[in-house]
Amino acid sequence: MIITFQTIAILNLVFLYFKDKDILKIDMNAVYRFMGFMSLITLLRLVVMDGQVLTTNIHHNPVSFLFVGLEDLAFGGTLYIFEKFVSSEKRFLYPMILLVSLAFGYGHLAYSIPWAIAMCYIPWFVFVRFGKKYGIFSTIVMHMAFDILTYFTFKLAVVLNMVRI
Repeated sequence: MIITFQTIAILNLVFLYFKDKDILKIDMNAVYRFMGFMSLITLLRLVVMDGQVLTTNIHHNPVSFLFVGLEDLAFGGTLYIFEKFVSSEKRFLYPMILLVSLAFGYGHLAYSIPWAIAMCYIPWFVFVRFGKKYGIFSTIVMHMAFDILTYFTFKLAVVLNMVRI
């Protein structure tokens, strides 16, 4: 039997709802700061992309961005639950972080091997560390915003003839 990450995400959400509701908050100030940061990143991306050949797949269905929170809950939620409710001892926690991070990176191999390797840090450092500080739903909203802005940045660059496909 294969358990999908969507199933794990829903189980993690139910568990957190009953065991630690505070982690499920949204800090809108953090989201607003992130959006300001992303506006600068968007401008930088357009400058860097000018004249480049676009090799990234930008043909995603924008509706799929609404479901990136499941990815956050599956990977980050698992690490958060493990650390808080199972063991925070480094000898148990670090192998778990490594396994979850590698699984997350493996899921992003379609983008490229260097990109997948770079993505390995996200479950622990973004979903868990920022999730503890600002709330897991804050990181989910930021993740959605990041993906949507990335999608439309690439689309805009194509429309403005700044990149070639």
